[in-house]
Amino acid sequence: MYILGIELKGNDAYMALVDKKGRCRHQQQLELGDRDDAAQVATFYRAITSLIKPYSIACVKLTRTPHIATNANAIDVVRMETIFQLHFSHCFSIIERDELEDWMTHHLVEHHPMTQFHLAITAAQYELQHNICFID
Repeated sequence: MYILGIELKGNDAYMALVDKKGRCRHQQQLELGDRDDAAQVATFYRAITSLIKPYSIACVKLTRTPHIATNANAIDVVRMETIFQLHFSHCFSIIERDELEDWMTHHLVEHHPMTQFHLAITAAQYELQHNICFID
């Protein structure tokens, strides 16, 4: 079983699969593309499906920025978040970025280089520590 951590930034989704020991097993970046083109949105959805198909996902944790309304790509972020919510309706949850950063200052987590995937990995590790009973 794996936890999928997601960080949405601009037009991109940074996803990280973390195993039950808190180790990042896979990272991938997907681009939404042109949000007005239904074919590109469908391609984004299919790319998510193909990424997770070989894995058994127990939980999905998405980070949310507190400044979504001032984000130039707010529509893209909302659209991507909606796709994830619909795809993972049974195991999806959100953590505010401020809460995640506060948690990181008080907990020892496995070191990861500061990349775009850092918050996605940390969100999955947060979920692992808070919902360990779901991960077999």
